[in-house]
Amino acid sequence: MTSHNASALTLFRGPGEIRALARDLDWSKTPLGAVSTWPQSLRSTVRTLLSSQYPMILTWGSAFTQIYNDAYAKLIGDKHPRALGEDIRITMAENWDTLGPMIERVMESGQANWTAALPLLMDRAGYREEAYFSVSHAPAENDEGSIVGMLAVCSEVTLQVVGERRLKLLSDLSTQAGEIRSVETTGRDIGAALASDPLDLPFALLYLKGPEETLNLVAATPIDPGAHVPSTVSVGSTATEPLWPFKQVLAGQAQTITGLSDALGLHGGLWQDPVDSAHIMPIAGESDAEPLGVLIVGISPSRALDDAYATFITLVAGQVSTACAMPVRMNRHSREPRCWLSWTVPRLSSSPTYPMSSEPP
Repeated sequence: MTSHNASALTLFRGPGEIRALARDLDWSKTPLGAVSTWPQSLRSTVRTLLSSQYPMILTWGSAFTQIYNDAYAKLIGDKHPRALGEDIRITMAENWDTLGPMIERVMESGQANWTAALPLLMDRAGYREEAYFSVSHAPAENDEGSIVGMLAVCSEVTLQVVGERRLKLLSDLSTQAGEIRSVETTGRDIGAALASDPLDLPFALLYLKGPEETLNLVAATPIDPGAHVPSTVSVGSTATEPLWPFKQVLAGQAQTITGLSDALGLHGGLWQDPVDSAHIMPIAGESDAEPLGVLIVGISPSRALDDAYATFITLVAGQVSTACAMPVRMNRHSREPRCWLSWTVPRLSSSPTYPMSSEPP
């Protein structure tokens, strides 16, 4: 066994995936050189981060060579294990415009920083993900006391940030339930609420039932006017808008539709990538009554449609159903002879919401 191998076995002795990988890695082929040549300051810092249960990463030298621990490896997904011993400017290239200046200021000033809920683009799971991290960067010194690197401690807070954002929308929608107002006002207010969370709902279309098996668009968040958004849909007609399966959804079959990017021509999510998916679901009526209409919401290209996201969308539909129930009931039981939900919808534009343009006759 060479002295180089012995040094690596000693420094990286112990349990854990990173220690095992580091023992097998030929450090002599990295800018850090063989472990036997590492300064004591580097070895001490590496021991500290490897022993921590908190996500930590160290960059060392002008090549920004990175060493991190098991907790940090979980944060970077499929960037690991190739990132170990590599230049962080390469493995985190999509975020270097944000991280680079922060790290460089720390190394130049010698002053540590702290940033809460820093938004970062993470290409770690096959798509450009919206993620948030609370992170502190501190200078790392060599044996002579010169700053030659950076030591970061971080934690991912994506679930917290996204969860709070979604909870706010649900709260905003819940305040509308039970209010006595017209369907027109309800549509406008629902549209405004849905438009307030474009990161989770890149677009939203709310259709309510009208006479003679029609659906009328009562609210829409910004979307290209030509992007398959009819103002009125004849559910029983063979000419029904082909992009959206209204008839099946009104029968109780909620659906997720993919491959929409070309048809919609819409960008969304934190990184403004093409919106390719949407979820379309019935708006429930009272008890076992027929659905009041249909809600279509875009799926963010920056978030995976996981269980939490799907549950959120279901809750949104539930709040919309509750908000619509009272106005629709009042309209149906009005003593004045009127054709409920038989108004026109204005031409779609770039305004935040698209409510109905006039009161029912």
